[in-house]
Amino acid sequence: MKKTLVAMAVMAVAGAASAQATLYGVIDAGLQYSDVGGVTKTKMNSGQMNGTRFGMRGSEDLGGGLTAVFQLENGFNIDNATLGQGLATPTVNAGAVVGDTSVGRIFGRQAYVGVEGAFGRVTLGRQYTPGDIVWGIDAAGAQGAGGGGAIYTVFTSNFNQADNFGAARADNSINYSLPAMAGVTGNLMVALDESDVAGAATNFVGTKYVGGNVGYASGAFAVNVAWENQTKTNAAKSDTGWVGGVTYDLGVAKVGVMFSGGTNAADTSDSAWGLGMNAPMGAVRLQASYARETSKAAGATAEATTTGWGGNVWYDLSKRSSVYVGYLNKEDTTAAGVSTKRTFLESGLRHFF
Repeated sequence: MKKTLVAMAVMAVAGAASAQATLYGVIDAGLQYSDVGGVTKTKMNSGQMNGTRFGMRGSEDLGGGLTAVFQLENGFNIDNATLGQGLATPTVNAGAVVGDTSVGRIFGRQAYVGVEGAFGRVTLGRQYTPGDIVWGIDAAGAQGAGGGGAIYTVFTSNFNQADNFGAARADNSINYSLPAMAGVTGNLMVALDESDVAGAATNFVGTKYVGGNVGYASGAFAVNVAWENQTKTNAAKSDTGWVGGVTYDLGVAKVGVMFSGGTNAADTSDSAWGLGMNAPMGAVRLQASYARETSKAAGATAEATTTGWGGNVWYDLSKRSSVYVGYLNKEDTTAAGVSTKRTFLESGLRHFF
């Protein structure tokens, strides 16, 4: 009996050693002052620099060079303890629940399971798109006052308002990632449209997605580019676009340039470019960026434009805790020449665990 118990204990320890899981998270809270067209507001925000979240990721050695992997990541708002992705009450339009943000999601940031080996990695679930992965190369970081760094905020302004192009995450997705190979990285993703278009108020308006990215990094140099295609349920045409970036670490600062372009289902064309900089100085870090985007509706001669510039100042209290101040100045001008100026100033505390 004792030998049996000892054997069971050894097997339990061996099983624990081969299957590992890690709990992690980010808490980011602060205050924001905004002036949008002369209307001012002061409020408490969650996730000003990095989306507040907690998650679990893990793996298990399956033998034969195969490893099972999973990740579950919840986004939430620290200011009011609500879910960060999706509304608590569905939004209904023409008898159907609309879009990606229609229902609260317990693991709205990521939820996938898969397997990896010498061939690469295959994962299934709700995942970051190849296009969104490219934003990891932004030298200034896709963060800052107004809900994003100047580059990210400007790039997603006109075009997203036109047709919600550039989804950060895809439901019902199958993603293949290249194995490690001399600095080359890449992903290919297909997401299925599983909407029920019968018209009941509980049904989603779905989206098919196909996209891919490829990148290369060596020493101080890195480049990454992605292409995406999205088709909403029963839509006659698709949204197509691309985003790319190049960065170089000069030692005293990392600098980079980002580009994007595309055409949506309504034949609105869009293009944008931006410059970014990240300069670490001990416990202090400076970020700055500038971007400009133009979009033109089908058959139009005039363009709508968005420009933005801003920056962040960080001070690290420890390896896991930092305080920050961020500023963004943004101007949206319609094709008819109507301009709206927006300024945002914020400060807060971010903690990793």
